[in-house]
Amino acid sequence: MGGCSSTGRTRRRFNNLFRLDERLGVGHFSTVYACTEISTGKRFAVKVMKRSLVNAVALRDEVAVLRRVGDHPNVVALHDVFDDTDGFRIVMDYCSGGDLFSRIIAEGESSEKRTSEIIFQLASALQHIHACGITHRDLKPENILLTSKDVNANIKVGDFGLSTIIQDKSGLMKTVCGTWAYCAPEVIRRVEYTLAVDIWTLGLLMFILLSGYHPFDLFGDLNEAELITKIQSCDYNFDDPIWDDVSAAAKDIISNLLQVAPEKRMSLEKLLETDWILGRGVPQAPRTKLIDRLQQFKNFRVTVLASVATAKFMKPVRAKRTQSQLDNSQIEDALSQMTSSTIPEQKDHFPVDK
Repeated sequence: MGGCSSTGRTRRRFNNLFRLDERLGVGHFSTVYACTEISTGKRFAVKVMKRSLVNAVALRDEVAVLRRVGDHPNVVALHDVFDDTDGFRIVMDYCSGGDLFSRIIAEGESSEKRTSEIIFQLASALQHIHACGITHRDLKPENILLTSKDVNANIKVGDFGLSTIIQDKSGLMKTVCGTWAYCAPEVIRRVEYTLAVDIWTLGLLMFILLSGYHPFDLFGDLNEAELITKIQSCDYNFDDPIWDDVSAAAKDIISNLLQVAPEKRMSLEKLLETDWILGRGVPQAPRTKLIDRLQQFKNFRVTVLASVATAKFMKPVRAKRTQSQLDNSQIEDALSQMTSSTIPEQKDHFPVDK
């Protein structure tokens, strides 16, 4: 990994090593492109962030998380980081299959067996992430990607922008972040929480994959206050006809994941041992009616966005200050740590979650 020019070393440039290809997506603080490594022809994805918008500490945090997570078949891996004149670039795995939900809709069918296979991969990814001392905190359909367009393509969990390295021995965190529709009740209540928030979201995703609608917003028309109230009270059911051909085992797992009390939620270890997650006796019949529901869900939008995400990634506005010198020096410090070949594992290296 390269360093900052102030060290006297030649600054490595993204454009000297990679060719920028088509745009893949646009977020609040970054744009993601496909890119090709010039020396090998291998394809990657690159997250491009404008220097004027980037919070250096948040950027360092995201790279630190990606480094710690390392290589896992169901997690998007970090390959390189660049501090270029016009911004920052994080090079990651390229998932050419797009997002999971769009893929299922395009194929026109799904089955409970396939959902079982998907949840197995997601649970395996979370188990690895948690074992690395990371809480994802922003699992949602857009962050579940496919490695290719092949039928048996692997799933990869991406976007660690809101993830955090657990600092306290108790595993407690306090930051309110994520997207309301996928937040666990304890996050909404603004109380201390643990990595069990990811288990709650896994239950939500399993519910959606089997029904095509959000468990707390059947028609996708609730306002923010109504949605939050239903999440906090865990007010959902399996009464809709779409559940008629879903196994009791699947419903039981969802019920054990969507528990208001974090300590009552099924552990990932226990989930990965269930017959359902291992595909034993799981119905394989196509569920064509589910596709229309998933298409409707794809249009589902929640008006509440992650306010803490904005605070985390945006630079604070400083009235009429020559912020460029201050911000650039902070960014130099952050990038000098980020682009080193290794990042220390000491607890005090990382900002404590607040």
